[in-house]
Amino acid sequence: MRFDRTALVATAVALAAVVATPHAQVTYGRLVRAAAEPQNWLHYWGDLQGTHFSPLKSITPANVAQFLNYKLDVFVVGFFAGTASVGRYTLAVSLAQLLWLMSNSVASVLLPKVAASTASSDDGGSPARPAKPRPGDRVAGRVGGRKRGPG
Repeated sequence: MRFDRTALVATAVALAAVVATPHAQVTYGRLVRAAAEPQNWLHYWGDLQGTHFSPLKSITPANVAQFLNYKLDVFVVGFFAGTASVGRYTLAVSLAQLLWLMSNSVASVLLPKVAASTASSDDGGSPARPAKPRPGDRVAGRVGGRKRGPG
């Protein structure tokens, strides 16, 4: 079995680079002062106390008011109609949002195609050809078989 010498050398160089890469050492001092660098999560559980979460500094009265504003309808339905009605209401709202999302997706895909198919003469394209009138259709500018207006 023959080995490709280039592939063998490349593998050896890559392995040597990985082995020779110095790894950052976490000292005991950094572990004790882990709260000073919360973005690093030096402990498995977050800190020495094992709190499992970061401090909640982003909960403000404005955020609470915004959450209540978003969920006010659910709270009102729950207050007046009970928990079973809340379930039906949230299901109906979810289905309505899904339907709205799907229709907007279809519209965003079809709108450029429809707009491109009806190019106007001011953008350099030829105007869209009007449909031929069928028997019984009223033709613009004619009423009762007589021309309307001057001429």
